[in-house]
Amino acid sequence: MSTNRSIRIYTCDTCSNFDIHSFKRDPFWYRGYKYSAAKEAASKGCSFCSLLVDSFGDKAKKPQEDWWIHLKLIESPKHDGIENAPNRGLSVSGLRATLAPLNATTPRIFPIGLLWDNLGYESSEFHLVADSGTPAVVNRDIVGTYPGEDVRSNDYAAIISEWLRQCESHPACNQTLSGRHSIDARLTPLPTRCVEVLGDEFKLKETGSEMGSYIALSHRWTPETDLISTTTNNIALRLQETGNKWPEQVSATFRDTVMLARQLGVHYVWIDSLCIIQKGDDGDDWKKEAIQMANYYQRALLTVFATSGSREYGLFPPKASLPPRLGRLPYRNCDGIHEGFFYAYSYNLNVHEKYNSSVANSELRTRGWVLQEWILSNRLVCFTPYGMFFECQTRAPSNERGEVVGRQWTERPVKNKFVSAIPPDSNFWYGIVEFYSSLLLTKPEKDRIVALSGIAKELRESRGIELSRADSTLVYVSGLWLKDLLWGLLWEQNTASVIRARLPGFPTWSWTSLPCPVIWDTVNASKSRDQPAAQILGITTVNGKHFPIHALHQTIDLASAGLGEFDVDCHFACLHIKGKLSTVLIRESFGTDGEVKIATHVTRYLAKSFGHSWTKVCSHLRPNEICGWASFDVSEKKPRSTSDAALEICALHISTISGVRGAFGLGYLKTSHSVMNVLFIKRIEGQRYERIGVGRLFGREIHQQYRAAAAQIVELV
Repeated sequence: MSTNRSIRIYTCDTCSNFDIHSFKRDPFWYRGYKYSAAKEAASKGCSFCSLLVDSFGDKAKKPQEDWWIHLKLIESPKHDGIENAPNRGLSVSGLRATLAPLNATTPRIFPIGLLWDNLGYESSEFHLVADSGTPAVVNRDIVGTYPGEDVRSNDYAAIISEWLRQCESHPACNQTLSGRHSIDARLTPLPTRCVEVLGDEFKLKETGSEMGSYIALSHRWTPETDLISTTTNNIALRLQETGNKWPEQVSATFRDTVMLARQLGVHYVWIDSLCIIQKGDDGDDWKKEAIQMANYYQRALLTVFATSGSREYGLFPPKASLPPRLGRLPYRNCDGIHEGFFYAYSYNLNVHEKYNSSVANSELRTRGWVLQEWILSNRLVCFTPYGMFFECQTRAPSNERGEVVGRQWTERPVKNKFVSAIPPDSNFWYGIVEFYSSLLLTKPEKDRIVALSGIAKELRESRGIELSRADSTLVYVSGLWLKDLLWGLLWEQNTASVIRARLPGFPTWSWTSLPCPVIWDTVNASKSRDQPAAQILGITTVNGKHFPIHALHQTIDLASAGLGEFDVDCHFACLHIKGKLSTVLIRESFGTDGEVKIATHVTRYLAKSFGHSWTKVCSHLRPNEICGWASFDVSEKKPRSTSDAALEICALHISTISGVRGAFGLGYLKTSHSVMNVLFIKRIEGQRYERIGVGRLFGREIHQQYRAAAAQIVELV
């Protein structure tokens, strides 16, 4: 903070006599200003009284002449590392002011702050700061310092360094997401290649088996990124020469990240577009590095998320908010001697809104790759128009002023949820996939699975089984878990847009085959799992290797099967299922909200957002009576009205939901009935089918139809 800042010089008599150590004389650390006196002093230009009076504005109850502004010091949290200092001083970081009709000397049984809160009196909070090196800071009475407005300054780097120091003592922030492996981010295996920080310059480096620390960058790919990416044509030069000699101009965001590393004393930076060969080797280097990227992020000392990165301003956007208004107070030491000044400024009560708009809802967060980078990074920092935000796996986000974003405004930290999830018998994974599937990928045909592979690996690791061993719990097949595969197959596209084509290279039975959001009906998850109607017999890989399910139930040696067959980025070609297959009739789409409401109620399906894309299903026995609904994955030919002829389609019975209410309306003499979860499939040849949709069937006739059907083997591709 600079004392050359233009602030009001006039100080009223009350403020001139302010003694921060006088608070210790009150058992609750309270002192006070008479509201009428503070209001008069504010009108004359007293900077601190103006802050106090203006902070209440029209929010407070209409104050009376005898009301007081009660002041209470806020001690700095003990985790700041000074609790064991020889001279801890007052260790004050803030001040709380409450406008109420009680003065600080009134006898009280309960802490008066709690009493005021209960009575609904308005309170305001202020930061207390002082210039570095001044007596208030040296004596550790005031521990807050104002970093100024230049985010590129060493003052901001010092704040990050302190954040890192504190975070390195958090157990959850020094291990992998699964909790199975410890991480020393100061001495960890470096990525295959890093950008080495060399004074004011940098160059690319092959790290070999070197240990150290590094900063990772999460950023959005742009056409400019492609132009400056590393290829087989330029990698030799980049390994030999510093960045100022590269023909390509490295972006301002990349250079700013290198500058930040230099300020923090970190010698390496990992940036995917520079550290992975992007062109010229048929994708070989990318294939090897892509499945390591998640590991790179969670082992980084710090991940910089360029939520506001731009070509013009780089990593640091211009500030959108004005500098805080300061109020000056005299500093007196414990002996009452006046030694300079300290300052107060208002707490930003809208910090959660600023975080939401500039970080949580930023364009960067809409990108598919960023999800696992965000979740897996143990510590991250964002530079926004509203300041700098830092967060870790343990604490909620906070800005450079120490203002904390409430946990309801952020999905982090996720570790508690993650390690308590028992894959795949919980809905944790499906929640992750639902969110991930709504995000954008520049190359979904290449990245749809691998951009989520790091989280999948950690979820499998959380079960404590090494990758060299597998059972049906741990086999991960095209974005789903084999043990829970019958339920996993029941995903549904969740978009109002018409999907006209699948992604190439992905099996139709996997959600990865559709470039759109997907959803599961988690409300009925447990009941559907309890009553399976089909049986998984085995899986076949894209290389033609078949693995029967009985072998997967046993511990097997993956190395003998071909290392990587069950790795998280592996695609599977065919799923072998035994179940009952029958035909139903497809009619026109549901046309009204009322029809959709009845269909969801009768089948107890609560997850669907776009019910009007559902199609009516009828049985052969009653071709004009609805017995279910179908949701097609891609645009399918179907009747447009009741006058059009119905189309016949195959439905594979996957599982049954029992105890669904509404049976009386269907003609049952009981209060509940059963609903069938089915996959709609289309024959390719022989036993080979492809999935075309999902749905639910109900009614006496449809159950009779399936009871009469014989189970058969279906090869779903």
